[in-house]
Order: sequence, then C-alpha cells, then structure tokens
Amino acid sequence: MLRVIGCLGERHDLGLLALAAGLCLLASLAAFALLARAAGATRRGPRLFWLGLAGAAFGEGAWATHFVGMLAYDPGLPLAFAPWPTLASLAVMVLAAGLGLGLRLGRGAWFGGVVIGLGAGGMHYLGMAALRLPGRLEFDPPLVAASLLAGMALGGAALLVAARPGRPARAVAAALLAGAVLAQHGTGMAAVTLLPDGGVALPGAVLDRNWLAVVVGGSTAAALLAGAAVVAVRARLRAAASQQAAARLRDLAEASFEGIAILAADLRIADSNRRLAEMLGQAATGLPLGALLVRNATPGAATVEALVAEARQRTVTALLATAAGPLPVELRAGLLETEAGPRLVLTLRDLRERLQAEARIEHLAHHDALTGLANRSLLAERLGQALAHARQQGGAVAMLCIDLRRFGPLTDALGQAGGDAVLQAVALRLLRCVQPTDTVARIGGDRFGILRAGAPQPQDATVLARQVLDALAQPLDLPGRAVVVAACIGIAVAPADGDAPDTLLRHAGFALHRAKGGAQPGWRFFEPAVDARMQARRGLELDLRRALEHCAPGFGDSNPPRTEFEVFYQPTLDLRSRALRGFEALVRWRHPERGLIAPADFIPLAEETGLILPLGAWVLRRACAEAAGWPETMTLAVNLSPAQFAGGGLVPMVAEALGMAGLPPERLELEITETAMLQETETTLGILRGLQELGVGIAMDDFGTGYSSLGYLRRFPFDRLKIDRSFIEDLGQREASDAIVRAILALCSSLGIAVTAEGVETVEQAGALERVLDGHGEMLVQGWLFGRPAPAAEIAATWFAPGEAAAPLAVG
Repeated sequence: MLRVIGCLGERHDLGLLALAAGLCLLASLAAFALLARAAGATRRGPRLFWLGLAGAAFGEGAWATHFVGMLAYDPGLPLAFAPWPTLASLAVMVLAAGLGLGLRLGRGAWFGGVVIGLGAGGMHYLGMAALRLPGRLEFDPPLVAASLLAGMALGGAALLVAARPGRPARAVAAALLAGAVLAQHGTGMAAVTLLPDGGVALPGAVLDRNWLAVVVGGSTAAALLAGAAVVAVRARLRAAASQQAAARLRDLAEASFEGIAILAADLRIADSNRRLAEMLGQAATGLPLGALLVRNATPGAATVEALVAEARQRTVTALLATAAGPLPVELRAGLLETEAGPRLVLTLRDLRERLQAEARIEHLAHHDALTGLANRSLLAERLGQALAHARQQGGAVAMLCIDLRRFGPLTDALGQAGGDAVLQAVALRLLRCVQPTDTVARIGGDRFGILRAGAPQPQDATVLARQVLDALAQPLDLPGRAVVVAACIGIAVAPADGDAPDTLLRHAGFALHRAKGGAQPGWRFFEPAVDARMQARRGLELDLRRALEHCAPGFGDSNPPRTEFEVFYQPTLDLRSRALRGFEALVRWRHPERGLIAPADFIPLAEETGLILPLGAWVLRRACAEAAGWPETMTLAVNLSPAQFAGGGLVPMVAEALGMAGLPPERLELEITETAMLQETETTLGILRGLQELGVGIAMDDFGTGYSSLGYLRRFPFDRLKIDRSFIEDLGQREASDAIVRAILALCSSLGIAVTAEGVETVEQAGALERVLDGHGEMLVQGWLFGRPAPAAEIAATWFAPGEAAAPLAVG
C-alpha cells in the first residue's frame, strides 16, 4: 500500500490525476444513465442501441482515465506510445464495458462487474505495453495480481449496487466503478519498475504524448457530449410522448360515461374527470373518499380502505354522497403508474338507470300489463307466503276467484279496446273493495283473484264477496257510454279447503264453476261433499291408476299387453316450403268402457294426483323409441308437465329415455308451459339448464297466454316459442292479433329464438301467417290444415317415402 501511495505522490502530477478521476466518474455516471435507458426499452433494437452507447461511454472514459494518468506519470525519461497497442487497449475496454453492462441487465450483475474489472486490467497492461521509452519495464507479480483483484472486486460491487432502484444507488455505483478503474491503475503503476537503458532507442512510428493528450481529451469530451446529447434528446422526446399520452388519457377519461378518480396516499381525490364532478354536483379534487362513500353493500367491507381493497378484486356496490342525495354506484379500483409512483384509480358507474330498468322488468314480470294488478305468478307467491304464515301462527286464508259473466259477447260489442277498458275499470273497483294487506290479481282473461289472510272465515269472505258484487253491479263509466257487468265468485278457505297454493286456487276454481252455473250473479264456497264433478273425477282417477299399472318402466319400445295408452303424432311443417320437419307427441287414452278420452279430461287429473310422473315417463320412452326409426332429419317434440320438475329426477329420466332408444338428443325438443315456471322458479331453471346441457331443445308452449312470459325469456334462453292458437284463430281478421304475432316474431328474431305457430286450421290463417312472417325468417306450423294427430304406423305410411327412411315427403 505504501508503495502505491509513494508511486502516486512522487511520480505523478496530482492535478492530472484529479482530472483522470473526474473523467472516470463522469464516464461512470453517463454509462449508468444510458444503461437505465436500455433497461427501460421494451424492444431488442433500442435496448442494444442504448447498451452500446453505455459501453462506449464508459470504455472511452476508462481508457481516457488510464492515458491521462499515464500523462501524469513522470519517469524522468522521454515517453511515447505505439499506435496499435494503444488502439487495442481502447477496443478491449469498450468491449469489456459493453459485455459487463449487458450482464447487469440480466441476472449477472456481480459477474458483469468482474468482467469490467478484468477489461480495465487488460486495457491498462496493453497500454503499458504500448509505452516506448529508453529503458526497460519490470513488473512486480504480486502487485499486478492485486491490481487485477482490486478492479474486479470494486467492479462487481459497483454493478451490485447499481441493481438497486433510485438515483442515490446509481451515484454510489458510479463512484465504485470509477474507483475500480482508478484503483487498478494506481496499483498497476506501482507494480512497474523502470530501468533506464541507453541502448534502447525510441522507434519512429510512435504517438507523441502531447499529441495523445489532445486525442484523448478530444475523444473523451466528444464521447461524453454525444452521450449527454443523446440522453437529453431522448429524454425530451420521451417527455413529449408522455405529455401526449397523458393528454390522450385525459381526453379518454373526459369522454367516459363513468366517473374516474385518481387517489392520493391518504385516499383523497388527487385528480378526476368531468363525469365524476357531474355525479357529485361539485368539484371532486381534494375531497376525501371516506366522506363520499356513505354506505356500501359489500359484506365485510366496513371501512373505505376495506372497500377499496375489495374493489381491486371485483366490482362492488356503494352509495355515493352527492349534492342531490345518495347515488347508487358500482366501484372498481386498480393501479396506475404515474411519475410520482403507483396510484389507485377508482371508476364509479351510475347505477340509477340500470336499477330503474331492472325494477321495470321485475314489475312487468309480476304484474299484469293491462290493469297493473298482480299476475298469477305474484299471486301464487303471496298465497304461498300467507299459507306458510297461517300454518305457523294459526288463522285462515281466503282465496276468491272472480269471473265476469258474458264478457266475450261484451267484448264483441265494444271491441278489443272497449273490452280492455272494462277490465281496467273492474280492476279499480276491486281495489276499492279490499284492504291494504290484500292482494288483487288478474289470473287470466276476465278472471280475477283476491287473497285475504288473517280475518275470521268464512264470515269475512262472505262480506267481501257481497262488497265485490255490489261494487261491480254499479255501471262502469267508459268513454261515451256506461256499461254494466255481472260477476260470479268462487271461494276456498285454508286450511279447511287445502293448505297448498295450487290446491286452494284449484278449489276456488271449482267453486267458481258452480257459481257460474247459477242464473244470477253470486258466490259459492268450495263444498267437496256435494261436488259431483269431484266424484266423477275420483272414479276417473282410479281408472287412471289402474291403466298406469301396465305402463311399467321397462316398456316403451312397443305396446305392452293391456296398455290403454297410445302416442299419437301431429306433424310440424315449414310455413313457406311446406317441408316436414318433425312431429309432436300427444298421448291418447282408450278407456275400455268410455272409449277414447280426450287429453283435456285426464291430463289435468294426472297432474293434480301426481300420476303424470309415470305417464309422462312412459310417453317419453315410447315416443323416443318410435322416433328413433324416423328419418334422421325429423325432430320429436314432447310436452312436459309442471309436476315433472319436482324431485330432481327429470334430467336423468330424459337421458335414460334417449339412451334406451338410441335417439340423438338434438332431435328431441321438450315443451313447457308458464305454469311450470311458477313453482320453485330457480329449481325449474336449474333443471332446464341441465336438459339443455344434454343437448335437448327447450320450447315455451302457449306463449302469450300467461302474464310472466317476458320475465322468463329474460331468465332462460329458450330454443323455441310456440304461439298459442288463440292468437291464430282470428289472424287476418283482427289487426290486434296480427300485431301481437308480428311483435312475437320480431322479439324472437332479435333473441335468436325459433318460432312455431299452433292451431293453423284454415288456408286463410296460413296465408295471414305468411304475410305476417314476411322479413322475419323461418316459422314452423302445425294444425289440422297440415295434418291431424295419428298413430306411429299411420304417420309413417302417410309422411315417409316408401323404402327411403331419410326422405320425408313435403306437402305442397
């Protein structure tokens, strides 16, 4: 160490040594600045460009440091330098600097510093080899090794420190890297002993030390100035690009429909867009977020900090305090990189319009569009709630079914608009008769219902029925005329007449039928003991049970012995081409004594008694087995009963029937009515989704006759809608029917749902359908005009070409 200090103090010009140290430090700072640019480049080309500049800047600076140090060295003899070793030392330093800094960009920071230290040693000793003087140089091996180790150790430490973020770390790293070059140079010079030798003459091709000083100084200044200029220009361009990007982001934020806020560390709004100020009714900048979010709807997020943390994971809802009152919003948070570091960005979406739209949809799904009363779905829901409360707390529940007498002829006389006005006026009269806790509903057509719970029964129901009849007996004031209507009322009281919603509604309907049989308006209570129809239905139920005993689960591919049921098939055709597309399966019952019984006489009974489950399973198995022998293009439609959705066995049953028959699931379409959706809606939707996952199509039958159909379209993606025959009967005769069918077609077209029209029985109806269909794509039709239901053997002979199972006949 003393030898090194003595060499520097006695043989060197300290002023030039200080200049050399300054050059090396500036070169190190420039190199790390350029290296930061290289690290920030995302593409290979710009990355290599900045890395090359960094290597050149440091290599040139370190080389200049060495030769300025050599100029500061005074051995007492004339000195000169050989050109090629001098240039080789520059090349070695530049290459070593570029390679070492490149390793720093990867994961070899320490090794990169070692490479730079070795390069500095190589540069130094190549420079010493370029030295020409009248004498000889002798080297001290231990000091030579020490010089190399000093350069490698300090170089490795420099690049390790440079790997840390921040400008202070970069400054320390630059000092260490300059120290590596200086330590190596000083120790290397101390390792040299100069022995004068008069016999050694200076060669002619050498670089004069004064000329070399000019070259070194000029090249170093040029390199550093060029590097600084490039960095400055690139920084300016980057700042301009950053400003343009910030301006674009600001424009995008101002054009957004959502409020956007950038939050400071204390969760105050540091910046925001115009939309947020509009939502708040005041400037947002500087406001604390905790004072704006007055309440949130996210469980577990009791504080604004917790709410923001939750909003970074998913969308959350909250109420925003505004000048006009609390505003429901959706929140989403994320991080934005800014010049000041990462900041939280909060987006707030105004939920008022969406909530209002959802409320309107919910209202339409549970209320009658014409009268504003509750529809059948909402009535069933509230009836279930009332019955559950009565079972727990005691008390009675009365269900009144109200039907207008001779409403059909009245509508014919007044027209459709007049009939609608009558229904609206009746709804208002009924509302005046009830208490706030009662529910008044339009069940369908001209039938209404009143639900009353908690009052003494049957006395209260009698009083209410009399009030309703008296109110409806008063003339209805319609525009331009007064109309008198009469009504009949059927009453069922729980728990005596049933404790299930469907049972109570059904029994009230039974009582209504008896009331309608009277000559005068009046009311009847449900009386099972004297109801002859119920007695007959009981006998029919026993016969139905007996007939179903022969429909064992194993049967389905052929008629088992003594089976009284048959499956008939009604064709479905394309309206335009009249090409056959498939068949709908319809069950028939050949009673041994009563003959052929219509489905309308035993299907409702089977549904009420639960016998629809074995009957429906048999029909499905039988229909699938017979359809498997049809042409591959033919589809099969099978009706499902609401009762089949209970118990969770429908999906496995359908899968089993398809598997036993070998029928592809895409050829099967299952039809449901709105009634199936009224009971346990979420459970029903889950079953329908399971059926769709099998590949089976789902159709809504009798579309348009219920009052919640649109609500179910919102909740489940039906594959097909079947327009009820009631809209087809007067098609082409009433503009209202044409408009309704046209609206259904437009709705289905926009939702991508196929359409089938039922009950087409005349050429005029088919022609009217073709006119209405114009521009709305494809429609399938079925009805007696195209073919009546028939057994499987008959439809095969009628519709399928002989000997060509895959070629169905077309009807022209």
